Amino acid sequence: LYKGLELLIRRGEWEQEDHHERKDMIHTKFLDRYGSLFDHYHRRSWWFGFWNLLRSLMIGIILSGVSNPRANAGSILGIGVLDTTIMLIFHPDGNWVDFLMNAYRTFLNVAMVASVLAQIDDSMSQGAFSNLFLVFSMLSMVPMI
Repeated sequence: LYKGLELLIRRGEWEQEDHHERKDMIHTKFLDRYGSLFDHYHRRSWWFGFWNLLRSLMIGIILSGVSNPRANAGSILGIGVLDTTIMLIFHPDGNWVDFLMNAYRTFLNVAMVASVLAQIDDSMSQGAFSNLFLVFSMLSMVPMI
């Protein structure tokens, strides 16, 4: 079998893959499949896509695992403040427009969760909370306009 394959290779009837072509093909397949995770970030901020996934996982675990509403909202508020801090310090976005939109999003998320926490602590009336939630809902649509 070995001698038969060797004969086919020498006659040119059996093509061997070039190692570099195969590596480029694997790289291309990876980018086709997972490239959208990295589209909006600088090369120096490749980790930010993974941070977003980790942040979402932490929020999911907290929402499903913490039964105390005050602790739940406080934990999510802490994650939101951490997310905003990371966004402002490292500027992971590729351009200023994306940076400003994501900073706006993180500030708005922190404000929404803080208002939920204030309502849970009875620091805010139900009417004020409803009005504030309506305002936040409208403000969250601004980037889409």
